[in-house]
Amino acid sequence: MKDIYIQEFKTVYFKSLLRKGFNNSKGYNDAVKIDNSHFVEPILSSEDYKYIDSLTTIGNKFMATDSLESFGRRAEGAAGKRVFYYALEKYNSKWLDSICKKRLERYWKAERSLR
Repeated sequence: MKDIYIQEFKTVYFKSLLRKGFNNSKGYNDAVKIDNSHFVEPILSSEDYKYIDSLTTIGNKFMATDSLESFGRRAEGAAGKRVFYYALEKYNSKWLDSICKKRLERYWKAERSLR
């Protein structure tokens, strides 16, 4: 269950960050419709989804700010929003792993209280 929860949390985070990074574009939404990367049964709580939404909103603001500041700092053609780079960096980060573990502890605590 631990691995499933962490994978689902990270996948939802990643997809949400991409959606926001690409400004909820039709192309992104079309691609997501054919993707089956999620676990079939609901794993995450509504609180998890709200938390992920807040994290990805902050991430998108960072990407937008970085994009604006990149002009003149990066080579011509490399300036602008770096959505894939940022999303992959966060997906593979110890920071996100740490958040997943903390959220998993809350998940287990909630599960125990229900039983």
